[in-house]
Amino acid sequence: MWGFRTSTLANIFLLLLVAMNLSVSHVSASKQFQNETDRLALLEFKNQIYDDPFGVLKSWNHSQHHCQWEGVTCSTRHQRVIALSEESFSFLKEIFTHFKNFFYKFTNLSMQSNFFQGTIPPNLASWKSIQQLDLSSNKLTGPIPKELEKLRYLRYLNLSYNDIEGVVPNTGVFSNASQISLIGNNKLCGGIPELEFHLVH
Repeated sequence: MWGFRTSTLANIFLLLLVAMNLSVSHVSASKQFQNETDRLALLEFKNQIYDDPFGVLKSWNHSQHHCQWEGVTCSTRHQRVIALSEESFSFLKEIFTHFKNFFYKFTNLSMQSNFFQGTIPPNLASWKSIQQLDLSSNKLTGPIPKELEKLRYLRYLNLSYNDIEGVVPNTGVFSNASQISLIGNNKLCGGIPELEFHLVH
């Protein structure tokens, strides 16, 4: 499995948000420069991994374009990274500490089974374009930030099998049980009646 030892989402997402803002501020730069920014960000990500038991990152090399790397999705028109799907890795403690740039128009983040610790940062709501967010099977604690209700393009949210607690919001993505999974969080309450918080087996 890939896993984060003691990473906190608050630190990670703060760095990602700062990096993404830096990327947006350079939208007038050339396409080649933008692509290089994304490639370097991915290589920094790779450098933080200390265990890749399934050899997923073997494709992350200079012999092919980074949009062809496993787990990476790019936009068709501008070839910018818009999605990252990685699970069961083992990461260094401060995984995104050295990220100086990240990806423009990020829409999909799948980071399940990576041993994230800490709370879900409210400033995640600054990712206005995010459509799918999967943080399942980590070690997240604390409440679900109400700020996530403001993510109007969010169509899928999976926070299952963590240790999240408190009241579940009931607007935005939280108003549709088919778009959210919270199973395995035994300390949650509230929310719409259709939602399930606890283990089904």
